[in-house]
Amino acid sequence: MAEISLNFQFKSPINKVWKALTQSTTLAQWVMENNFKPIVGYKCQFWNKEIDLVVDCEVLAVDEPHTLSYTWIGGSIDTVVTWTLTEDGDTTYVHLDHTGFDEKGQAYNGAKYGWSYKVEELQKVLGEKSTPDEGGHSLTDFTEFLQGIDHGAHRERTEQLFSWITEKYPKLETVTKWNQPMFTDHSTFIIGFSVSKKHLAVAPEQVAIQHVEEDIRKAGYEYTKELIRIPWNREVDYDLLDKIIDFNIWDKANCTTFWRK
Repeated sequence: MAEISLNFQFKSPINKVWKALTQSTTLAQWVMENNFKPIVGYKCQFWNKEIDLVVDCEVLAVDEPHTLSYTWIGGSIDTVVTWTLTEDGDTTYVHLDHTGFDEKGQAYNGAKYGWSYKVEELQKVLGEKSTPDEGGHSLTDFTEFLQGIDHGAHRERTEQLFSWITEKYPKLETVTKWNQPMFTDHSTFIIGFSVSKKHLAVAPEQVAIQHVEEDIRKAGYEYTKELIRIPWNREVDYDLLDKIIDFNIWDKANCTTFWRK
């Protein structure tokens, strides 16, 4: 079994953070639409109609304003989310446990980086700017690109993907060229992205696509010599993306003579 364990801190009173974790209207601003109530035994749902997503929940534990636990079930995922809050002076510390994953696969990675992204949205709701305790990255270079994505769910999903990359690869730089967001290392191209109404396009070096071609087929994505198309109604295969970026970094480090000057 695999589990997610994340720590966050906020400059908001513990009661304010608690309400953001338990009030249905506030949860809708940073998680999804829902009919949640902080009552032990209460069964509810979170949903996003734009991407046809429904998560079933049952509240397991409520100790206001310190502990909140509920099931998080969707598709083949049968997991438990637990929030633990403590207050020290003017800082509220929040620990998140998300348990019950069979392995550290696609669902695990999607949830891990999804929660990190969602908590950034929570911080906006609370009127804060900070990020998780360990590190933190800015996507300001991609602001104009993200704002240009008309479909809200597509924009959110793209920003979540970018957040995953900046957490997984903190040394990569962000840059926008020809209205396309790219990640580079010492100004050397690693991977780029574009969006359309039907899909998110991933554009690594051609040699990287050749290297993971079998994995792309297994994921069921359409691809060419230059890019991989991920339909909006399909999940992002983070394991595949991880392989692509790792290979590009390795390839540039070993094949580019002026790498890491």
